[in-house]
Amino acid sequence: MYRIVYKVHVYFEPDSKDVYAEEMMYRQAVYDVVSSRYPCAEEDVLKLAAIQMQVEYGDAGFDLTRETLVRFLPTKYLDAAKTADYISRIKAEHAALAGNTNAQARSRYMAIVKAWQIYGSSFFFC
Repeated sequence: MYRIVYKVHVYFEPDSKDVYAEEMMYRQAVYDVVSSRYPCAEEDVLKLAAIQMQVEYGDAGFDLTRETLVRFLPTKYLDAAKTADYISRIKAEHAALAGNTNAQARSRYMAIVKAWQIYGSSFFFC
């Protein structure tokens, strides 16, 4: 059986002064990572989860559990056997981000995602 895959790459870079466009680009990137539209390595996804936690909750952080990890990690990383390890690694990464503002953390998240070759691509499976 054959499957047709149609790929579109969007070339759009908002003005750095456009805060709302930057916020929308960040939200789309988070959605694409968490929904596995952008395949990424375990190390990257854990680092991005910590940065996302910094953006959303600041230095205070968030009480991570297996149930709340679904907001930060793709479903393929929600293996019950590794949950405790993932939570401790995300908390350690988050602790290293202390003092970063919301904008700084969002910029760091976007810098990681934009470095991927797949960034800006949309896939349509037919």
